[in-house]
Amino acid sequence: MKGDYILMLASWFPNYVEPTSGNFVKSHIESIGINNKVIVIYIKFIDRKQNFKNSEVLDGNILYITKYLIKPNSDITKFLIYYNYCLQVFKQYGKPKFIQVHVGWPVGVVAWLLKGLKKIPYIITEHSSRYLKLNKPRLRFLEKQVFIKASGISSVSQHLETDLKQLFSFTNDPVIIPNLIDDFIYNIPKSIEKEKYFIHVSNFAEVKQSVKIVSAFIDSLPKIPNYKLYMYGENGPAKDDCIKVAREHGLLNRNIFIEGIIPKQEVAEKMSKATALISYSLYETQGMTVFEALATHCPVICNDIISFQELVKPELGVLVNSDKELCEAIVNFAQNKYTINFANYSAKYDSNTINKMFNNLYKELNLA
Repeated sequence: MKGDYILMLASWFPNYVEPTSGNFVKSHIESIGINNKVIVIYIKFIDRKQNFKNSEVLDGNILYITKYLIKPNSDITKFLIYYNYCLQVFKQYGKPKFIQVHVGWPVGVVAWLLKGLKKIPYIITEHSSRYLKLNKPRLRFLEKQVFIKASGISSVSQHLETDLKQLFSFTNDPVIIPNLIDDFIYNIPKSIEKEKYFIHVSNFAEVKQSVKIVSAFIDSLPKIPNYKLYMYGENGPAKDDCIKVAREHGLLNRNIFIEGIIPKQEVAEKMSKATALISYSLYETQGMTVFEALATHCPVICNDIISFQELVKPELGVLVNSDKELCEAIVNFAQNKYTINFANYSAKYDSNTINKMFNNLYKELNLA
């Protein structure tokens, strides 16, 4: 691998502290590793010493290096620690062909330093909703430099790409490379006869409006009493509130089931049989769960925001603009009042497709 590899630096990446953080970043890297040698360096800065083991794991063409370090007092120190560790890796494996940064801020600063001091070019693959116009991003001077000095940018969605172009003056326009849908999801049997339940999958962050989904489902139950709502995800800030509301109405573990993280295979199988997936987020950069649901031919009920407008056509689901419309959509789906047809749905973002898109980007930027 010496000198003949791509260095991956990620601001988000699965780790002991946050097991699902940046799952989509890891999926991108796995697809790139199909026919490229890759070294991933991820340093997780933690508040206090814990029994987390540093690791180096070789998986096919990809070497994953993960370190856990006590958080220093300043961001500058973090960047220098990261930078110096990269130099240590270079001593063993040689300098990379180029660097790919996943989620530009903050780890992009390390790539920016390596370009300035070691003449190694870098590109950025951006996932973060931080740069959406509706979030009114306030950018640091150094953050602007990280993006401006990149040799190329890819974005996971059209509207994120549009907003990035308004924020930064790029030499090369960003290209769109969506998040990857796990290959096995496309092979899940497609259920024509749907079962009597709705599904919601998220991290239960406030922006997902999970409590409003619970409330809308409760309001719909008098008309569809035999239906259930299954909610899956990590213990985000709104999860306890969802449980509280369901329990107060006597529906917890009767009509409403709120569970933790389950294997993605099980999630996909559950989606394929659901009446519909519900995603009511205030904003998303892409909306991975919606992408995954559609891949299993599960219809969707989504908030009417730009990221979902890109995905949800009338034959695939419905967009709603209020809590009342959300409740009505739940009832209408249960009563088969929508005409859903996946016959012409051909979007496919499996590992080979994403691999080709990244390799084409590398060639266009003369990095391959």
